[in-house]
Amino acid sequence: MKHLSFSATMVVALLLVFGCQATTGDRAAELKKLKEQQAKLTEQIQTLEQEVGTQSGSAMQSPKETAVEVMELRATPFTHYLEVQGKVDCSDNIAVSPKQPGIVTQVMVVRGQKVNKGDILATLDDAVFQQSLQELQTNISFAKTIYDKQKALWDQKIGTEVQFLTAKNNLQTLEYKMATLQKQADLYNVRAPITGTVEEVNVKVGEGAMVGSPIPPFRVVNAANMKVVVDIAETYVGKVRVGDEAEVLLPDLGKTVTCKVKTIGNIINNAGRTFQVELKLPAMPDLRTNMIAMVKIKDYAVASTIVVPINTIQNSDEGSYVYIAEKTADKFTAKKQLVTPGTANGDFVEIKSGLQSGNLLITTGFQDLNTGQLVKF
Repeated sequence: MKHLSFSATMVVALLLVFGCQATTGDRAAELKKLKEQQAKLTEQIQTLEQEVGTQSGSAMQSPKETAVEVMELRATPFTHYLEVQGKVDCSDNIAVSPKQPGIVTQVMVVRGQKVNKGDILATLDDAVFQQSLQELQTNISFAKTIYDKQKALWDQKIGTEVQFLTAKNNLQTLEYKMATLQKQADLYNVRAPITGTVEEVNVKVGEGAMVGSPIPPFRVVNAANMKVVVDIAETYVGKVRVGDEAEVLLPDLGKTVTCKVKTIGNIINNAGRTFQVELKLPAMPDLRTNMIAMVKIKDYAVASTIVVPINTIQNSDEGSYVYIAEKTADKFTAKKQLVTPGTANGDFVEIKSGLQSGNLLITTGFQDLNTGQLVKF
């Protein structure tokens, strides 16, 4: 019985061994098969890599051309204008006040009326003055009577010389006083200081007129001497000169006129750090004081220079640069060209160095270019 049991155990053990050996042999065969497939795939990969490499090499030999736009550079005149806003004013714009305070008794003019230098604009109450004048006239008449009598007596050698000289001196003193008062009589007349047009009438009969009032009784303007006044930042001191040409746009009239700088102020305004510039305007019938004026003063000009659109200039650690197109064989390539920008005026800027006439400046499509890249236009 024990023998049978041992035999059965041996049989089971042998079957397990042979089963394991069979499984190991199948995996070895499978592994061999996969390695063969791997070899074939590796060969195919290498073949494809060679083909792709060849195609890439061909592509590098014939790279794609980038479409751009260019402009051929030519030396051209260049002008820079300083643009500021000003206002129309008048050289003969006079605020008229009386020479002494008083009550207005008569207004002789109305707004818009033409007047000549010396015309009376208004009169002031001079009743007290006239009374003083009459009293003085009475004293003069009495003094003259005394003088005439003393002179008649002195001519007859009657009386003393002192009496005669005293009477004469009294008369002359009163006559001098009368002459002075008569000159002062005109202080009660408000006269036009210039020939022009009455622009303001700020007083009525019965009102008081003061000397140097913030609101003057009258304003007289001579429109033949109109000008534009502008305040310019102090950074432009030395760049604007008397005689410089300027363009003045008058938006309210829709007109642009050419004029020249007439005067330049010598004082810097502490509040705005500006100095004042005046430009003489030609005679224009529709001009009005305080009109807005847009002024362009030519502060820089060169007869011949290279000018490029300001948006074509890029910047890097090396400095400012542009891209130009250079011909290589029968094709064009992009080239990064360092430049030195100068003065800008609107959309254009002067190039001090780096470019010359005949260069083909790339104006469109330059943003993603590299030196040596093929371009077409």
